[in-house]
Amino acid sequence: MEPIFTIRFCGHALNVTKECIGINSMVSMLCLAIALAVLNRLRPHRFCLVLLCGAALAIAQNVLRIAIIVVTSAMSYEIGTGIVHDMCGYFTFLVGAIFLGKALDLVKGNA
Repeated sequence: MEPIFTIRFCGHALNVTKECIGINSMVSMLCLAIALAVLNRLRPHRFCLVLLCGAALAIAQNVLRIAIIVVTSAMSYEIGTGIVHDMCGYFTFLVGAIFLGKALDLVKGNA
């Protein structure tokens, strides 16, 4: 896999390939946002607002994922590029989904 870009720090390099660029998490978060909006029968303007929240949360979760991987890799390169890398996507998606649920409550006026 050819890296799209490389993050260099502390004498180490983290290669970011197209599989890890964040498109999958963006699509997944937008699908979740659409499902939540449809299931809650939101009006069009609120539907769009939930989609915007989903997109913003997908970007934020990717920034968080990269930060966690870089910090843990700086402490232990093997751990940061191993189990932390593998599990971090699931963890940040779960956090994003929780925030999306809260955003849905705010949009619906239930908060």
